Amino acid sequence: MRSPLSNLVRSLPKTITVEVDSREKFPLLFPATLRVWHDGALRILAVKTKRTKLDAGDYRIAGFPNCIVERKGSVNELAGNFLNPADAIRQANAFDRLSCACIHPVLLVEETPTSFLRQSLTSPEDVERVVSILFEKVAQYGFQLIMMPKTTNPSSRRLAGAMVVQAMLAWGRPQ
Repeated sequence: MRSPLSNLVRSLPKTITVEVDSREKFPLLFPATLRVWHDGALRILAVKTKRTKLDAGDYRIAGFPNCIVERKGSVNELAGNFLNPADAIRQANAFDRLSCACIHPVLLVEETPTSFLRQSLTSPEDVERVVSILFEKVAQYGFQLIMMPKTTNPSSRRLAGAMVVQAMLAWGRPQ
């Protein structure tokens, strides 16, 4: 059986550019090179980054238009986005733009499920509300959901960035 990356690996450029939204306050880090395996063969890609204002989301790979990633850094950020009426409207507009901008919109939440549920917001019910709204939005907009631990360690943020690039390569290749 052929890997879904078969055509992707053959058509990969030797260098990719990860575009990072210029408004990202604490962006992921990305490795200088990325190893991509296919049928036992290794491809090593050079990874560049470019800060730019994106119309939708926080990360995308230039030339791979079908996948854009929106990052949410914490439960508190999601609570503000979902529970504050004014911010909920702004966030709904951002999610609309993201879902219309690509085939595979991704929502990256920097929390593990365990840490997510252990957060204390204004009331215990708020965490459950945020979880419910999160999954309603994932379903409504057709988002791929990635949850990974939040870290300030540069090495860990670079590994997280590598995982996000792998996802964008797999989901974002041109048709």
